[in-house]
Amino acid sequence: MRQAQRTLIAQLNEVNAILRRRDLSDDAVHQARKLLKGARASLRLLRDALGDTAYRRYNRTLRDAARPLTQVRDGKVLIDTTLELFKRHQGVVLRFSELLNRELVAHRKDLTCERRNQLRVLVSSVKHSIQALAGSKLDASDPLLALE
Repeated sequence: MRQAQRTLIAQLNEVNAILRRRDLSDDAVHQARKLLKGARASLRLLRDALGDTAYRRYNRTLRDAARPLTQVRDGKVLIDTTLELFKRHQGVVLRFSELLNRELVAHRKDLTCERRNQLRVLVSSVKHSIQALAGSKLDASDPLLALE
């Protein structure tokens, strides 16, 4: 369980490092989103040590922190797919792509520096709580230690 705790903290640190960047590339947004998914998986491993209430709260917090990133990532995928379709059906696809692009621009604008700071606070709150877990709680809930 201590390894799960270290992994989770490392994932949350990486997310915050990405969110600190002045300009977020689409690849950086995708990476942060993947890290948050991995962090939620790591968090599941700590569920027994955290207790159900805390686990659900942290899981919700990380899920909510990922939502604005998901919107940007989905917008990018939709545009890429649309451009691929454009090669086959130019007229219809061009109009659809313009609509999607306007939506992506709006979602990117929503990821203001202030909004990213809010997301970093959410991620940091979970990280600090995970760091503060007592070693005895982690050891007591570690299924691998039960095998020894």
